[in-house]
Amino acid sequence: MKVIEIFPMVRWIEIEPVGVERIEPHEQWALDVIRKERNRLLSESDWRVLPDSPITNKNEWYAYRQSLRDFPELVLAQKFNNVAWPTPPS
Repeated sequence: MKVIEIFPMVRWIEIEPVGVERIEPHEQWALDVIRKERNRLLSESDWRVLPDSPITNKNEWYAYRQSLRDFPELVLAQKFNNVAWPTPPS
């Protein structure tokens, strides 16, 4: 716990969460880049899961999109090592 005195009557207390791993700034930057790319890929595939879409393999697209949503957490869990982007269905 770190106490910061701003004014004589005001204190700011910073408390580190217990059991939560701290993300380094360069890792946070990498996750931001990954999330932007993930969001782009999700946006590109939106039309494939709409009710009036002519696509017949919607379940595969649902699974692909869920993999994209889970991807940043997977990257973090694997410590940015040997992680490949999900492959879209054909």
